[in-house]
Amino acid sequence: MPGVKKKNRVLRTSYKLHRISCAKGRQELSSDEDDELKKLMSKKLRELAAKSQPPPPRPSPRDVVVAKLFDRGDEVLAAAEAQFPSETRVIIGRLAELYTSGKLTARISGGELLYLFRRLGLDVRIETSIKVEEHGKFVDLSEKLKSGKY
Repeated sequence: MPGVKKKNRVLRTSYKLHRISCAKGRQELSSDEDDELKKLMSKKLRELAAKSQPPPPRPSPRDVVVAKLFDRGDEVLAAAEAQFPSETRVIIGRLAELYTSGKLTARISGGELLYLFRRLGLDVRIETSIKVEEHGKFVDLSEKLKSGKY
């Protein structure tokens, strides 16, 4: 019966600790008892140290959502935060709740996030540019049209 053996061992060690602590003078301990006492003390110190450490900080709702974004999702989120800060904070909070509860597990692309904002009535404007290749370099289409060389 492993449970009884463990209980007996615990009782024996607690009895030894009690006997040692109740002794009126410093008595010589045998090396076995001294080693066992050191092991118990170090174990107890490790347990107390583990309990005294604060739990790791919880990530912010924004960090939870940013970790799930891909394909320019961070750009869409930054644009939405700049244009609609309070509304974006509420939406990000709700998305973070869904991720932490496990109801939402899929990653969100930039296009999907933009679609979500627009479905909710937030017309987030994204900076876009069209680049064309000219002599091995990429040039904005607007610059190419302004120069008149096309």
